[in-house]
Amino acid sequence: MKRAAPVIKTREVFLSAVPVVTIGITAYNAEKTLARALASARAQDWPAVEIVAVDDASSDGSAAILEAAPDVRVFIQPENK
Repeated sequence: MKRAAPVIKTREVFLSAVPVVTIGITAYNAEKTLARALASARAQDWPAVEIVAVDDASSDGSAAILEAAPDVRVFIQPENK
């Protein structure tokens, strides 16, 4: 069961009482494995987690899968580097 992070309000800025852990997912033509990667990231039990994903110009449906995930910050690269 996930615990809600306590929030402290200071000068209109909200600060979490626990550090935010960022989970990074990189994808290049990862359409077949992205659902599992996202599920794994979402299953973490740390109370303050953000998920950041980068699609490196995939030619499959990877970008669409990431863009459909409302709880993920998504960056789409225009070309593979």
